[in-house]
Amino acid sequence: SRTETPSAAPARPEPLPCTAAVSSSCGAVFCSEACRSEQLARGHHRLLCAELPEERRGRWREFCAHADDTCDTFLLAGVLVAQAIADVNFTGASAEAALARLACFAAAP
Repeated sequence: SRTETPSAAPARPEPLPCTAAVSSSCGAVFCSEACRSEQLARGHHRLLCAELPEERRGRWREFCAHADDTCDTFLLAGVLVAQAIADVNFTGASAEAALARLACFAAAP
């Protein structure tokens, strides 16, 4: 009988750090250059990092810390709101369409 040798899992690509934060790294990492480029062009990361004025970055960090301490779902909600705004501002989507696209993240109680 033949014994199959398990094949090695494909190597995972190294995560790519955010390159948009001017003063310091925001800590975000991306799975590929395409994902990083998409986020910096039309995604929530453009609003929450690349174009967020330095004086407001502290507030976003405070919000993230609060979410970590209390309910990490707050962070998801904040990112989803930012993505809906990005969809309207950067892709021309209507507010209704932007919110409808993200409705799958909400569930009835």
